[in-house]
Formats: sequence, C-alpha cells, structure tokens
Amino acid sequence: QQQQQHVGDQDCEQERESKKKKVDDIETQYQTLKELFRTKTVEWLSTTGEIKRLKKEIMIVDSKFRKEKIQRVIAENHYIQKKEQKEQKEQHQLQQQQQQ
Repeated sequence: QQQQQHVGDQDCEQERESKKKKVDDIETQYQTLKELFRTKTVEWLSTTGEIKRLKKEIMIVDSKFRKEKIQRVIAENHYIQKKEQKEQKEQHQLQQQQQQ
C-alpha cells in the first residue's frame, strides 16, 4: 500500500511538473510573441515615420520644382520680351536713318 501511495505521489509529482512545464512554455511563447509585436511595432512606426518623412521631402521638392518651372517661364518670357524690344528699337533706328 505504501508503494501504491508512492506511485500515486510520483504520478501527482509528474503531472505537477508537466503542468508547470506547459505553463512555462506558454509563458515563453507569450513573451516571445509580445517581444516580436513590440519589435514589429517599432519597425512599423519607424517605417511609417520614414514614409511620412519621404512624402514630406517629395512635397517640398515638388513645390520647388513647380516654382522653378514658373520662374523659368517668367525668365523665358522676359528674355523674349527684351529681345523683341531690342529688335523693335533697332528697326526704329534703321527707319529713322533711312528717313534722314
């Protein structure tokens, strides 16, 4: 009977250890997943931060590009205008010289 009691205690002890190991394994898995989630969240946030920064940079460069295009058109128009004025002035001077 004592041996049966001993076997019963052993079974009980094994079951206890088995349950403890299961809980430990689940806790390890939980901690691993929690850490992975935290890491991925940090990566995601840094990635979204990068994307936001890039979008902002693109908007700034796009804005500069548009402004420069407008400035180029203004400069081109100004150049053409000056060139036409110069040609008109030269033609006017030629006409005056021919009249004299």
